[in-house]
Amino acid sequence: MYKAVNISENTYKKLHKIATQSHTPKARIIESLVKEYCMTMNKREKIKLEKFNKEMGAKVKALKFSKKIKVNTDNIDADFAVLADTDYIM
Repeated sequence: MYKAVNISENTYKKLHKIATQSHTPKARIIESLVKEYCMTMNKREKIKLEKFNKEMGAKVKALKFSKKIKVNTDNIDADFAVLADTDYIM
Protein backbone atom coordinates (compact mmCIF):
# COMPACT_ATOMS: atom_id res chain seq x y z
CA MET A 1 0.00 0.00 0.00
CA TYR A 2 1.38 3.37 -0.99
CA LYS A 3 0.69 6.63 0.82
CA ALA A 4 1.69 10.13 -0.17
CA VAL A 5 4.06 11.91 2.19
CA ASN A 6 4.81 15.62 2.04
CA ILE A 7 8.48 16.46 2.45
CA SER A 8 10.43 19.59 1.70
CA GLU A 9 12.12 20.07 -1.66
CA ASN A 10 15.53 20.00 0.00
CA THR A 11 14.77 16.68 1.73
CA TYR A 12 13.50 15.22 -1.53
CA LYS A 13 16.70 16.24 -3.32
CA LYS A 14 18.78 14.57 -0.62
CA LEU A 15 16.65 11.42 -0.82
CA HIS A 16 16.97 11.41 -4.61
CA LYS A 17 20.76 11.79 -4.35
CA ILE A 18 21.01 8.89 -1.87
CA ALA A 19 18.79 6.69 -4.05
CA THR A 20 20.77 7.53 -7.19
CA GLN A 21 24.16 6.91 -5.59
CA SER A 22 23.08 3.61 -4.02
CA HIS A 23 21.02 2.47 -7.04
CA THR A 24 18.12 1.79 -4.67
CA PRO A 25 14.48 2.87 -5.00
CA LYS A 26 13.47 5.80 -2.81
CA ALA A 27 10.78 3.71 -1.12
CA ARG A 28 13.37 1.15 0.00
CA ILE A 29 15.62 3.92 1.34
CA ILE A 30 12.72 5.34 3.37
CA GLU A 31 11.70 1.86 4.62
CA SER A 32 15.21 1.13 5.83
CA LEU A 33 15.47 4.55 7.52
CA VAL A 34 12.15 4.03 9.31
CA LYS A 35 13.15 0.48 10.33
CA GLU A 36 16.50 1.69 11.69
CA TYR A 37 14.83 4.55 13.58
CA CYS A 38 12.30 2.15 15.12
CA MET A 39 15.07 -0.20 16.22
CA THR A 40 16.93 2.72 17.81
CA MET A 41 13.75 3.86 19.56
CA ASN A 42 13.12 0.35 20.88
CA LYS A 43 16.68 0.15 22.23
CA ARG A 44 16.25 3.49 24.02
CA GLU A 45 12.90 2.39 25.46
CA LYS A 46 14.42 -0.89 26.62
CA ILE A 47 17.24 0.97 28.36
CA LYS A 48 14.73 3.30 30.05
CA LEU A 49 12.61 0.33 31.14
CA GLU A 50 15.62 -1.52 32.55
CA LYS A 51 16.66 1.60 34.47
CA PHE A 52 13.11 2.04 35.80
CA ASN A 53 12.87 -1.63 36.83
CA LYS A 54 16.24 -1.41 38.57
CA GLU A 55 15.18 1.71 40.50
CA MET A 56 11.79 0.23 41.43
CA GLY A 57 13.42 -3.05 42.42
CA ALA A 58 15.70 -1.18 44.80
CA LYS A 59 12.74 0.72 46.26
CA VAL A 60 10.72 -2.47 46.70
CA LYS A 61 13.63 -4.18 48.46
CA ALA A 62 13.95 -1.16 50.75
CA LEU A 63 10.32 -1.45 51.92
CA LYS A 64 9.83 -2.76 55.44
CA PHE A 65 6.43 -4.00 56.56
CA SER A 66 5.38 -4.28 60.19
CA LYS A 67 4.24 -7.87 59.65
CA LYS A 68 4.59 -10.56 57.02
CA ILE A 69 2.16 -10.13 54.12
CA LYS A 70 0.87 -13.01 52.02
CA VAL A 71 -0.96 -12.51 48.73
CA ASN A 72 -3.29 -15.28 47.65
CA THR A 73 -4.32 -15.43 44.01
CA ASP A 74 -6.10 -18.79 44.10
CA ASN A 75 -9.57 -17.25 43.68
CA ILE A 76 -8.62 -14.07 41.87
CA ASP A 77 -11.55 -14.30 39.42
CA ALA A 78 -14.07 -14.60 42.27
CA ASP A 79 -12.39 -11.78 44.17
CA PHE A 80 -12.60 -9.41 41.21
CA ALA A 81 -16.11 -10.52 40.23
CA VAL A 82 -17.53 -8.76 43.29
CA LEU A 83 -16.19 -5.40 42.12
CA ALA A 84 -18.81 -3.10 40.63
CA ASP A 85 -18.71 -2.01 37.01
CA THR A 86 -17.39 1.50 36.40
CA ASP A 87 -17.70 4.04 33.63
CA TYR A 88 -13.93 4.29 33.42
CA ILE A 89 -12.77 4.07 29.80
CA MET A 90 -9.15 3.37 28.99
